[in-house]
Amino acid sequence: MWRPWVEVEGIILEAPDTTLVAIVKDCLVNGKGNHLFPQGMKRVKVPEDATQRGVPAKAYDAYRLGLVSACADAVCVREIDGELQVPLLARANPPFQGGWWVQGGAIFNFRLITKFLLWKVLKEAGQRDGDIHGFLSEEHPLGPLWWHEDAHVIPAPLGVYRTAAEDSAPGTACDTLNVAYIVLWSAERPFGHDKDHTALRWVTLPELEADPNLCGHWYPQHLATRALQIVSRAKEEIAERA
Repeated sequence: MWRPWVEVEGIILEAPDTTLVAIVKDCLVNGKGNHLFPQGMKRVKVPEDATQRGVPAKAYDAYRLGLVSACADAVCVREIDGELQVPLLARANPPFQGGWWVQGGAIFNFRLITKFLLWKVLKEAGQRDGDIHGFLSEEHPLGPLWWHEDAHVIPAPLGVYRTAAEDSAPGTACDTLNVAYIVLWSAERPFGHDKDHTALRWVTLPELEADPNLCGHWYPQHLATRALQIVSRAKEEIAERA
């Protein structure tokens, strides 16, 4: 029996480690205000309820049967007592039910990827207070929103990946293109999980390297490992220059 997920999953492209390390160092040393926004961005007129209205389940499932879904994922990294950690959430439902996953999902239309990603991270971290109310509809005329008060998206993606779940619900498909980012998460900011996940665990680089199957799937395992390696190298280079 031909299994399509065996044929299509994998790494499409990745940013060079040296480039990402340099950008992370800049973020850690100079803070969020030092980034230049991409030029030539175009604004579009967005229907007021374009995102809030949602898509009926049957139409959404039918659409995904024939087309790959565009997703954005975040690998949050925080430092506690000198140790870098990444949060993994246990998925409550298909696809990838029961697996330990990073934060993210299908990108909303007419929204900046980084802005959607910050909203998604805050939501999946269990932040249901005023911090995310109306977040997607706020105007940010200066350009892409890279940061929230305690969550900072590194302004260069880790890479682009493709996943396909074996456990898609009957009559649906889960074939995704995922652009993944590192998010620096404040150690003071609480982090929980939402109703779509059953548990939260923080993992370190030694734990990921000791157990190649810790996440249950190569994709979150690869992202968490690579993000921790990059942030760790950035912090080491900063310490060496101090």
